[in-house]
Amino acid sequence: MNTFFLIVISTFLMSLVAWVGLLTLFLKENLLKKIISFLVAFSAGALLGGAFLHMVPEALSESENVLAVFLWLLLGFCLFFFWNNLLIGIIVIKFLLNTKNRLLI
Repeated sequence: MNTFFLIVISTFLMSLVAWVGLLTLFLKENLLKKIISFLVAFSAGALLGGAFLHMVPEALSESENVLAVFLWLLLGFCLFFFWNNLLIGIIVIKFLLNTKNRLLI
């Protein structure tokens, strides 16, 4: 098999994967509510994976200080982690304050 044929076949198969999202239209609402967080996490992971597989090697090749690249990367992860936990905490506190059946904290 020549290389061009393999490229065309693999591109076609990859484009079929994109149509999987169409299947969610036919799922029952209860099932969709159960799996939606997993689907969002998978898509976020795919985007992050794509970004890191393409942008981090480029940043490493362009930078004279490799340690600085990894420190900025670690700082970004930590900031977003703490920001996410802060937002979740605020949402939970507002929920607890607004509920009639208050939980004992």
